[in-house]
Order: sequence, then C-alpha cells, then structure tokens
Amino acid sequence: GDEAVDNVAYGIWAKPFYTDTHQSKKGGLAGYKAKTTGVVIGLDTLANDNLMIGAAIGITKTDIKHQDYKKGDKTDVNGFSFSLYGAQQLVKNFFAQGSAIFSLNQVKNKSQRYFFDANGNMSKQIAAGHYDNMTFGGNLTVGYDYNAMQGVLVTPMAGLSYLKSSDENYKETGTTVANKQVNSKFSDRTDLIVGAKVAGSTMNITDLAVYPEVHAFVVHKVTGRLSKTQSVLDGQVTPCISQPDRTAKTSYNLGLSASIRSDAKMEYGIGYDAQISSKYTAHQGTLKVRVNF
Repeated sequence: GDEAVDNVAYGIWAKPFYTDTHQSKKGGLAGYKAKTTGVVIGLDTLANDNLMIGAAIGITKTDIKHQDYKKGDKTDVNGFSFSLYGAQQLVKNFFAQGSAIFSLNQVKNKSQRYFFDANGNMSKQIAAGHYDNMTFGGNLTVGYDYNAMQGVLVTPMAGLSYLKSSDENYKETGTTVANKQVNSKFSDRTDLIVGAKVAGSTMNITDLAVYPEVHAFVVHKVTGRLSKTQSVLDGQVTPCISQPDRTAKTSYNLGLSASIRSDAKMEYGIGYDAQISSKYTAHQGTLKVRVNF
C-alpha cells in the first residue's frame, strides 16, 4: 500500500509494471530469463486519523525462457492475486505497516526431449505440463520518520515477511515414452527486511508538486525450505530427485521513485527498482495513477 494523502477520505489507484529478470547458472541448476507484465488495482481509506486500510487485486503474466542445459524449454505463468494492506501511526514518528496476499498461478511448462532411432537419427518431441499453484503470505514492518535536515526525511525500517507455496503434482503429456510424473511438496520462506527510505524536499514544476524518494533494503532468509522435486519417467521405478536449494539467502533492493500531484485529487507516480543477489538481477519499472476522494 501507499501512504494516504492528508485529509483524503479514500482513494482508488492503479499501478502497471514491467519486470526483467536474469538468473545465471548456479550450483548445477540451469539459469533463466523472465519477463513479467502486470497491473495492480487498489482501494484504500482512512479508518480513523491514525489508521489506513486497503485492498488490491493484481493480474500478471510471466514468460520464462530457460538456459544452459535447459535451453529451448519455456514456462508461462498467469497469475491473479488478492491482498489486504494497512498502515498504523504509533507513538510520535513511529508507524507500522503490513499486508497479506493470496495468489493463484496457472503454470504451463514445455520441455524438449530428444530421441534416437535405430539408425542413429535424432528427433525432438515436446513434453507439456499444466498445473495450478497457490501462494500466500504476508509482511509486517515498523518504521520511524526522522527529519535529518531541512527538506530531507529519513525513514529507517525493519520487519519480517513470510511466503508459502502449495504442492505441485502433475503428469506431462506430448511425448511417446518420455512423459514425467512430477511431485513436489510445499515450499516456504521467512525473511528479515532491514533498510531505509529517504524523501527529498518537494520540487515545484509549473503547477505540479514532485516528491522524490530513494530507498535501499536488505532481505535475508531466516528460515524456510525449497522443496525437492521428484520426477518419474514413464516405465521408470526409481524417481529422479532435484538438486538442493541454491537460492540466495541475501538479496539487495535499490530503488527510486517520484510522486507527482497536480492537485489534492490527482496523484501520479513513476518508479524503478533493482533486486540483486548471487548471480541474479531483476529490474522493475512502475507507473501509477491515483484518484483521491
């Protein structure tokens, strides 16, 4: 969620975004490149002078192209999410904010399988897998607004986040003898989040008020597990078990944004974020429009 504008009863907002992700090969696991487009639409209101609450829905589409020994394989994910969020003003300059989210994802995999006939000629078939995946989680952070100098507001923040993903069980189709039965138990992760936002003084450009901000956060895995996946080929007895969790324990988020207001009713925004971890980078651009009532 976003901070409510002073003296605004409620507001409706929309935030389209685009994300470009690159994971290099790590620990024997193939890398990938992913592109995500989506939009989040929300409504929030001031329950009282110190409490803001809101709800939002999101739609995303992600196209993943696998690399290295999985080059040519593709995964498409269509997602729908629903979230609740809020912010509570505590004692002077202290505040707490949090959110809870549930998402449903439709996943489609296409994997290449190669065969050789009796004459040594190679042919290719495509194994396809379709399944639904559910995730849910939430986060809670506490912050403190500190006027470092004239026109500069520094807000250190710290909190926890949790995310859990459902089991994945499906049977591939599309090949003559190389379809797999895939079974995977749930995965979850708890992270510690520490960082700060720095808001600069308002810049007036013609009739527009521009509010610049930069932020930096460190996200560190406290506990959790990435489930091992068992896959069995048609006619096979012993399953193939995936490699252990190689996801990075620590990632860094760096970003900047600007909020632009033409009057008390209309608010616009633009932002950029980079997420960096071991052999992983993601770049996200966002736009925003908000109507206050």
